Amino acid sequence: MSLLTVEGTYKNDKVSLAETPPAVEEARVLNTFLPNNQHAQAPRYMTFGQLRGDGSRMSSEEDFKIAEWRGDEEDVVAATDADPRVQLVPFARPIFDETLRLIAVTEMHDRQIVATALSLISQGAAVQLITRDANITGSGLVPVIW
Repeated sequence: MSLLTVEGTYKNDKVSLAETPPAVEEARVLNTFLPNNQHAQAPRYMTFGQLRGDGSRMSSEEDFKIAEWRGDEEDVVAATDADPRVQLVPFARPIFDETLRLIAVTEMHDRQIVATALSLISQGAAVQLITRDANITGSGLVPVIW
């Protein structure tokens, strides 16, 4: 088995893991104790106006309606085509190659998202991902809103 890191907490002589390690029934462990505030992240809340399309990073009430909307496939296509802030990008070979090089991002789908954003940035586009994904935000490779 290779080295595996799983976040957890220690309290009252017990260790609680934040997730179940995949395919581990029994293993030797080493515990590293971090200061309490080192892993705590201040909550970030979405506010009205935060993502407004005029470049001021503020959304409108309409943004929230779109985010909560539950239409069918044709409605999704129509809404995507109608929103000038949305750009569909083909998953081309350069993005695929960058995906394979992004070892700072451990999950493959997250790598694809980051590789696409980096491709757009290299072409001069202003890119900000809307995500709370710790894998993407922790990499520090692309600007993130949330």
